[in-house]
Amino acid sequence: MEANLDEALKEAFRLGEAVDNAARRKAVQLYADIIRRSPSARVAWFNMGVIQSRMGNWQEAIRSFREAESDKDLGSEEMFVFFVQAGCGKG
Repeated sequence: MEANLDEALKEAFRLGEAVDNAARRKAVQLYADIIRRSPSARVAWFNMGVIQSRMGNWQEAIRSFREAESDKDLGSEEMFVFFVQAGCGKG
């Protein structure tokens, strides 16, 4: 992956860890930009789904998790655990 995409992933992750939704929305925008530039960046889909679920955007989160599911390194069980934790207010 390009260095600038790697930096964008790091920044999006940092913003996604924030408690406020304004920072999380910015993170979702960054992940969407990463995906446009590198559609094979499945980790971006997954991380975007985690943030969307933390924000209560369930339909968007499900779509993002489904897109990420094609990544062999991110198993369905791992995604389910994150999805459930986010839905239970742990995120």
